[in-house]
Amino acid sequence: MHGADLPPVPVSGEDAKDNAGGRVKLIEKTESGPGEPLANRAHEAFAQRVAKGANQSEAYRQVYPKSRKWKDVSVHVRACELGRKVSVRVEWLMSRAADDTITDILERKRILTEIMRGNVADYVVAGKDGSWVSFGPESKNPRAVQSVKSRTTEDSAVITALAVRDPVAAIDILNKMDGLYRDTANNGSNVIILDIRKD
Repeated sequence: MHGADLPPVPVSGEDAKDNAGGRVKLIEKTESGPGEPLANRAHEAFAQRVAKGANQSEAYRQVYPKSRKWKDVSVHVRACELGRKVSVRVEWLMSRAADDTITDILERKRILTEIMRGNVADYVVAGKDGSWVSFGPESKNPRAVQSVKSRTTEDSAVITALAVRDPVAAIDILNKMDGLYRDTANNGSNVIILDIRKD
């Protein structure tokens, strides 16, 4: 709405000098501080759903029910656009929801990244007298280690087996957290498309 489209507002005194013609231009609140609810209720509802863990397309369909009839691609595009607009609010909501007993999304992503980067070679030390497992809290990417099992044979040799977590599973979870997958129907079967675009 432009200032010329506004109805006349009665003004007097100092205001009359600033508002010649008796019209006041309304300033639409487009952005609020991250701690304040968004002016647009639908945008706020969308931000809250995303902050609680819904992917953007799911959140968009929940907030805008008519979009349930749209093609998945259309919903995805609109949800991404809205996601960019409310990203500061989503980050703020997520940070406020976290406490010391519950991991926030950033910590979960760090743990998954550590698992993804784990490599057996990081925990095996080779020397003149053989190789052994060297693993502790100071080790590189310690959360990547799933298990360490040692046993001693009859001739006093120590055999140690070390298993690391599946990095592909960690990558898959990270991709899901970042909303890189979108589900589409293809002749009755579900297809997952990896959507990698730089914003």
